[in-house]
Amino acid sequence: IFYSVQIKDRIRIDQLQNFANKVISSSESVFYAGEPSKNTITAYLPSGIQIIEIYSKEIVFNITTSTGVTRMSFSSNVPLQGNLSSSEGVKRIIIAAQSDKVMLSEG
Repeated sequence: IFYSVQIKDRIRIDQLQNFANKVISSSESVFYAGEPSKNTITAYLPSGIQIIEIYSKEIVFNITTSTGVTRMSFSSNVPLQGNLSSSEGVKRIIIAAQSDKVMLSEG
């Protein structure tokens, strides 16, 4: 049972890393292409996400695991702004370049 719980946590953390990496790499591509570049991606957000915070150059997730709440941060090379909901499931994320930042929104 202990190993089963650890494996489930590892899968959810891997899914979260894939989600964050997809958002950040797409954001960097759109930003460097310049305004008015835009991209829409679909990515799976695992269960257990309590909150998603977007700071200037990072996205921070609070995820509930078997050991409690874990805070995970993913950094970006470009400024980010916007809001993403923390609900589980496949998300359609619109990534749009502006002159000084990338806007993230769900659509």
